[in-house]
Amino acid sequence: MEVLLKPALDWEFAESLTKANMAEYYQRYDISWDTEIFADSWKNFDNFEVHVNAERVGVIRFSYTETTTHLRDFQLVKSVQGMGIGTTCLTLVKKHAIQHRSVEVVLRVFPENPAVGLYKREGFLESGACGNVIEMRCSL
Repeated sequence: MEVLLKPALDWEFAESLTKANMAEYYQRYDISWDTEIFADSWKNFDNFEVHVNAERVGVIRFSYTETTTHLRDFQLVKSVQGMGIGTTCLTLVKKHAIQHRSVEVVLRVFPENPAVGLYKREGFLESGACGNVIEMRCSL
């Protein structure tokens, strides 16, 4: 199975996938989805699509500070979750961060999200809380 990150051009696909995957958490925490905020972030983040065997199955988005790559969004379509693609993507995320001369990757995630287990298995450690989410870091 070939997993690739390709530059993303279709922000509507990314928004739709993110909105669908995050709906449970947004409802639980009474957060309203804001398309304008997403569209603005699209301009400011480094946006990639996840492709598996030439099929688009996800979105990964980054921002950067001097020594840190921030994983801003990591979404996979439900039909491919649990197949090892997330693990492969995190390897690609770390390689991407190293190419940007980062010494760590930082992300935020809702604490009840099953992805927390994946992040921990891949070397991310909880480093604090920010509102309803936890922050996790992985040294490179």
